[in-house]
Amino acid sequence: MSVLRRPLDGELLREIQEDAEFVTLPENEPEVPEDLTWEEMYPLRAFLALRLAELDSRQKKEDDAHFAAYRLRQITDSDCLRLEDLTSAWQHIRYEGRAAEPGAVQLVRQELGSVWNELVETAAHFADHPDFLPRWRPLPHVCHEDTGRDQLGKPKRGGPDGEGNRP
Repeated sequence: MSVLRRPLDGELLREIQEDAEFVTLPENEPEVPEDLTWEEMYPLRAFLALRLAELDSRQKKEDDAHFAAYRLRQITDSDCLRLEDLTSAWQHIRYEGRAAEPGAVQLVRQELGSVWNELVETAAHFADHPDFLPRWRPLPHVCHEDTGRDQLGKPKRGGPDGEGNRP
């Protein structure tokens, strides 16, 4: 079983932290979903796993706050796994030369950016931590299908097909 597919426990948290120390981040910060790589995601997952474990450990086991912190850990880890799956799917799509196809292919691209943005929003809560990386920021070029605005709320110009914000 891959490290990324195991439930988060103390041993796994140590492994994630150790592995993240050996990852070399890409030179350029991601601007669009297709810029995301495993090397970009793994340190973010490690950071979130450790910060949320700390948050969880500070709660009394019987309190609602403990339940909320524990569920946030689980949901965030699930999103990290989903991001890994979407990245793999996108790399396969690009390898096959289908990145410009409309429809479902563009939905994968959009979901990849949306999940990344949700995770970096969670990480931003811990921006004062010394391990936080400023490169973990929302992608400026991810369009919300229903509003025609990107994650930063600015109107989106063009799209993957050059005509508005349709996938």
